[in-house]
Amino acid sequence: MWCPPTPPQDENDIYVDETLCFLYEPSVMCETQLPQIYVKREPRRMRLHASHRKSFHFSSHINMHAASDTCNIRYMQHQIHATSDTCNIIYMQLQIHATSDTCNIRYMQHQIHAASDTCNIRYMQHQIHAASDTCSIRYMQHQIHAASDTCNIRYMQHQIHATSDTCNIIYMQLQIHATSDTCNIRYMQHQIHATSNTCSIRYMQHQIHAALDTCNIRYMQH
Repeated sequence: MWCPPTPPQDENDIYVDETLCFLYEPSVMCETQLPQIYVKREPRRMRLHASHRKSFHFSSHINMHAASDTCNIRYMQHQIHATSDTCNIIYMQLQIHATSDTCNIRYMQHQIHAASDTCNIRYMQHQIHAASDTCSIRYMQHQIHAASDTCNIRYMQHQIHATSDTCNIIYMQLQIHATSDTCNIRYMQHQIHATSNTCSIRYMQHQIHAALDTCNIRYMQH
């Protein structure tokens, strides 16, 4: 008898195997469908001859063997059908388990791909930040070199003016100061605008990162 794969949990857990309905009929088998075990023979007159006596006994044995063979064949056919049904049920269960395992493997692969994509996005963002930081450092070094070159040029101009007349020196110094003040004001305004733009870009990047992290948290919770 084929039993379910899981034992019952309690008294109310009743398992009904509906596949047994294909093996047995709900109605009781009538007597005419049963095989003949004893064949009723016609009444004959007993003969005392030994040869006739042997033939009679041999005929009854043949009928009994034929009836038993018929029962054995039907019993074997019933066992074969029961075995084939059990094999089909086990095969279907194996297919169901294989399908569920395949679905789990595909789900895990999808999760791994999603995680790897997230890691790639974060790695690219990290590279972008590193590149932007490098650009900022190079820009600052360029500004420092420009400032030092400007200081050297102004020092040389001051030495040249020192060798000229006093009036020319004063006039040129006034012009240089006015120009340098104008340049300084424009340079400071440019620096203020650049700083505000940098702050705006960093604030937007911070907001984008916060939104990405929020989306990742909601996706993980989901």
